[in-house]
Amino acid sequence: LKNKACDGARIIRETTPFYRQGDDASIKTVILLSAPGRIEAKLGRPAAGETGKTLQYMIERLHKKDPITFPSNKLDDYTIMNAVEKVHYKSKTGRTEGLVSEVIDSKNINRINEILKEYDNVVALGDKAQIAVKNSKFEGKVLSSDHPSMQSLNRQYKSTKITPKERSIDRISQWVDTIK
Repeated sequence: LKNKACDGARIIRETTPFYRQGDDASIKTVILLSAPGRIEAKLGRPAAGETGKTLQYMIERLHKKDPITFPSNKLDDYTIMNAVEKVHYKSKTGRTEGLVSEVIDSKNINRINEILKEYDNVVALGDKAQIAVKNSKFEGKVLSSDHPSMQSLNRQYKSTKITPKERSIDRISQWVDTIK
């Protein structure tokens, strides 16, 4: 990551498909996802598509439950990063996540350690994100759950709500309750 300037509390880093520093430098919670995808590559930031909308809902819920760990209800206030830098999506790499070997590569773990040393809390969402944290030197509070893609949530959580939007919100709510 290229350093741009120092704002006192944190080094300002360029936004990339795999990393975006949060707008509020006082927040010590980082969201760690698996890998950037097609939309992230196109828009140049992590969690740019539906996953970002799901994360916004997650942050609103977690802010109400735990305002110490989640002091803001705005997703953009939080740093978001991925367990790997390489963009993955089916038509490009044949998969939507990096390989475990990419995640635990020493250069990648060093990148993760460099960022995580500035934080007290990590929300690791997805298997690869959890592997990244386990292989890092991070010693703070780790919350984790499954990856928040709607494809994953639709498979794992059932809903009897009437409209598609209500079913989506219900599934996201069920998923947020698993983050521990």
